[in-house]
Amino acid sequence: MYQKRNKILKQVWAKNLIEKEDSDSAYFLALLYTGELLTKLICASMLAGVEEDSKKHKYSQAYHLVRADGIGDWGKAILEIVSGPTSHHLNIQLRNPQKEITQKVKAGTWQHDSISSLNECLKIIGVAVNEIPSKTNLINWFSMFSQLRNKTRGHGALRSGVSSQICPYLEKSLELISGNFSIFDFEWAYLSQNLSGKYNVKPISENSPSFNFLKSNVGKSQNLENGVYIYLNRPVFVELIKSDKDLSDFYFPNGGFSNKRYEVLSYSTGSRDSKDNSKYLMPPGDLPVSETEGKRKLSVIDNCFTNLPKVDSIYIHRPSLENELKKILVNERHPMVTLLGRGGIGKTSMALRVLEGLCSLDRFQTIIWFSSRDIDLLESGAKSVQPQVLDIEDVAKEFVKLIDESLLKTKGFNSRKFIEKHLSDYQEGISPLLAVFDNFETVKNPTEMFVWLDTYIRTPNKILITSRISEFRADYPITVSGMEENEFNELVDSVSDELGITNLITKKYVDMLYEESLGHPYVAKILLGVVSIEGKAGNINRIVASQDELLTALFERTYTMLSYAAKKVFLTLSSWRSTIPKIALEAVLSTTSDTKMDVESAIDELHKFSFIDIYSSTKDNSKFISLPLSAYLFGHNKLAVSPLKQKIMEDREILMMFGVGKVVDVDEGVTLRFEKFFRQIAQNIGTGKNHKLSFYKPVLEYICRKHYTSWLIYATLLEEVNNKNGAIGACQQFIQNEQDYNKLIPVWKRLSKLYAKQKDFFGEIHSLIEMCAIDNVSGAAISACATRLNQLLSNGSLDSKEDEKKALSRRLITILNDYIVQDDNNLDDRTKLAWIYVHIKKINEARKLVQFIIEKDPNHVHAIRLAGKIGVKLESN
Repeated sequence: MYQKRNKILKQVWAKNLIEKEDSDSAYFLALLYTGELLTKLICASMLAGVEEDSKKHKYSQAYHLVRADGIGDWGKAILEIVSGPTSHHLNIQLRNPQKEITQKVKAGTWQHDSISSLNECLKIIGVAVNEIPSKTNLINWFSMFSQLRNKTRGHGALRSGVSSQICPYLEKSLELISGNFSIFDFEWAYLSQNLSGKYNVKPISENSPSFNFLKSNVGKSQNLENGVYIYLNRPVFVELIKSDKDLSDFYFPNGGFSNKRYEVLSYSTGSRDSKDNSKYLMPPGDLPVSETEGKRKLSVIDNCFTNLPKVDSIYIHRPSLENELKKILVNERHPMVTLLGRGGIGKTSMALRVLEGLCSLDRFQTIIWFSSRDIDLLESGAKSVQPQVLDIEDVAKEFVKLIDESLLKTKGFNSRKFIEKHLSDYQEGISPLLAVFDNFETVKNPTEMFVWLDTYIRTPNKILITSRISEFRADYPITVSGMEENEFNELVDSVSDELGITNLITKKYVDMLYEESLGHPYVAKILLGVVSIEGKAGNINRIVASQDELLTALFERTYTMLSYAAKKVFLTLSSWRSTIPKIALEAVLSTTSDTKMDVESAIDELHKFSFIDIYSSTKDNSKFISLPLSAYLFGHNKLAVSPLKQKIMEDREILMMFGVGKVVDVDEGVTLRFEKFFRQIAQNIGTGKNHKLSFYKPVLEYICRKHYTSWLIYATLLEEVNNKNGAIGACQQFIQNEQDYNKLIPVWKRLSKLYAKQKDFFGEIHSLIEMCAIDNVSGAAISACATRLNQLLSNGSLDSKEDEKKALSRRLITILNDYIVQDDNNLDDRTKLAWIYVHIKKINEARKLVQFIIEKDPNHVHAIRLAGKIGVKLESN
């Protein structure tokens, strides 16, 4: 039964059957491993169901478990999770498994019987144990198993023949848990995101239908880390169990925690591996509160009740942004306003300065500040702090505490309804409420909270959100990007003066600092702090690269939230620091990937999460993507250990063919970059270097479809490699997209020459006629077209398609008539027109033209020759 319930159990019990055939000693050892696995599996799955809270109970347990060298620590963790303070945060879906562990049960139940069997094992090895009481709970099993393990495999050795006595009891005990504990009846799966944004769902339980929605387009809206999941009304990540999409093995933490890694062990194969420990470095326990946490009591500032924090740090005014924020908060429209930008860009400090100014107005009676910040970006570095609010309930209780804490003691009082009423209501004569949510992206479920706020907020009350993620754009989003240069210079002056390093900072260094940081104030402060420590203005790239803590603080949290496709795009951008045309990036990654990849959506996601900057060219409105220095270095570190590195480096080789670009080059547009790319391909093909044209074809055609003028460059490339048909097709693509007819004249002419080289005379003359149909075409071009048509009609080149020949002739006749009617003295072109009439057997029209010509010029040689051919009688002089 247990073999069907869960593949993790199936693997280890399959191994047990093999060991059982070998010897009792081997089987006993295998059963001990199975007991360890069950302990860790139950602990890891129950821990997964612990909801995040401000005290970080879940993290605290994981922190200790990745360091645990003994199985007893896992049993203690289970006790804490199911019955300690951590249990208050356990997902409601795990109430039954929790009850199965904690409830005292009598003999005959699977829990009681499993403990009794384990107790027999302890007796056999000579451990003094008490008789099992009439009622007991499963939590005792874990401490008893730890004792058995330590007395045998851990610190003792079995006497001869003891294995054969103990195995039946231990087997029964483990089978009872494997076959009955309800956590194994839940749906389990390994999730891995495709480049398309959808998820591969590999069932670990017998069935996993609840995960199937992730296989559809709905899955694209999820940001789930690849790994093992259990379904608890939603997919919940089981972070302490490692596997892969093939489910070839399952690994559990096994101690061995070092500076950078911790050991993991597979109980079904015995293989060991190591995992990155960076998630578990911060010591657990109560953290300091953030410097931007709202005060715990309301006070009066000017005309307003508020709990705004007071932050004593250098602040440089940013008039344009401040005025925009103030203006939008003061009006009675736009109930939800967002300040959007990357970490450390100045959203919080600017909001506080503007809000302090609003207190002197009569716009709001109350301004409430809620902080979800878990990292303070201090000038001394990034420091972990305790968030003030993490979910809707936290917000509601904090609001009540500020307004009237005594209400919490009122029977039946509902904090959530209380704040919902204040967000929705407005009484005449009472100034409204402004609720501010700082670091919104760090709450447990930002989407849920955003919808909740949007549902209840009513003007003239307002909500202000600061966030690194632009998904929460609200009614009026304000993007906070780098400082303007004059603001940045003022910041550098102030910080340098405070640090006493003014003499070390030159204008050239400040300009370089601005260019590399893109006006990012926190990055500038950190770099200036390093200058102060080192006593010199060192290389900016080197300094930022050495600030691992800075890079992690700015990007790690949001990086983990990215989709698989967005991570791949980001790592690709991090492989080479250059502004890259958006179309070029899409072309390379969309066409070189083995699986379908929505690159455009991935780029939008990176922009939404503030990883990249997107610039528009004033010349052609084309888009360019650039990474700030800090984001580039963070991504470069990630790329160094990424399994995608080899493929990304291959893509980088193609991207580099577009040439290096800087932000200042954006206004030149994309044409020059694309021309460089096409020329580089031509050189590679000409020298036999790298790939054939067919390798680049998908990228080239993607670029052309998005930037149609590139079809002409592509046509030249195709012509150079003697692919005339391909060049013809490229010219036709340009013609289909170009709206300016004047620009089509040289292209039609070029197309006619390509057809001529292919001896496609219908294509040639059709192209020439289409060119002549354009209003601004020259008379010489029309005349030349008529000459060429007559040549083709005379030598029979068009005889194979009589109807098409006549249709083309009629089209040019119309054009010629419109052209020559403007000039009675244009006799040569009238002669050409007459010849066309002759070739299509319209002799009467030809005769009329010849008579007109000879009347104008009795000596017109060509007209006289044609007159003799068609029987026009000439008058003698």
